[in-house]
Amino acid sequence: MTRRIEPDALDESTRAALVALASPDPTPGPPAHRVFRGVLGDTRPLVEDLVAREHELIANEPAGHPRRHGWVLADLPIAADPVVDAMHARLGELSTEFGLGLPLDDEGRPPLELSDVRITVHRDGDFLGSHHDDRWPGLRNGRLLSFVYWFHSKPRAFEGGTLVLSGWARRDGELQPFGPKVELEPADDTLVVFPSSTRHELRRVRCEPDRLRSARGAIVAFARRAKA
Repeated sequence: MTRRIEPDALDESTRAALVALASPDPTPGPPAHRVFRGVLGDTRPLVEDLVAREHELIANEPAGHPRRHGWVLADLPIAADPVVDAMHARLGELSTEFGLGLPLDDEGRPPLELSDVRITVHRDGDFLGSHHDDRWPGLRNGRLLSFVYWFHSKPRAFEGGTLVLSGWARRDGELQPFGPKVELEPADDTLVVFPSSTRHELRRVRCEPDRLRSARGAIVAFARRAKA
């Protein structure tokens, strides 16, 4: 179930920074994002854990979202722990870089926590239509930053699965697509982070049917304001 928060649940500076990320001044430029490569070093344990737990995958086709097809493993394997730790370790620099306006403690950590951490799998024919992870920044479900960590078998056995980020601008009182798109190929052992208000999509995957080792795997998570 999506967790909703009221507009006054965020302090004014954070809310202003998030609105600016969602509806920046209309100037040319790609959507804000960061890419970290070589996060884990060896993703084979992740692939093996996923294959061993294929029977636990559930379809990711919630009501009201007809433009998606994929699979989810909600209970993370132990092999995913170092990836989640790497996400946590980067919260401070990402909060500052994306201008979230959050205070840092003495160790440089912002009041953020990761939520909805899970593995997603996209097999032959799977895709994710254009959407926001938080349509109006911080005012729908509290997601501030979106994390996507890719892993797959080597050599890569699928085609497609590109992550496409779209820029936005405020025009006539509404958010509308603007500027160039960013297309990111799902490279093994790579982490991508972007504001959750960013419009994005996952292009259709093509691979050998009914063979999980050929699929596009990812660990996804979202940074929210930590509870006091």
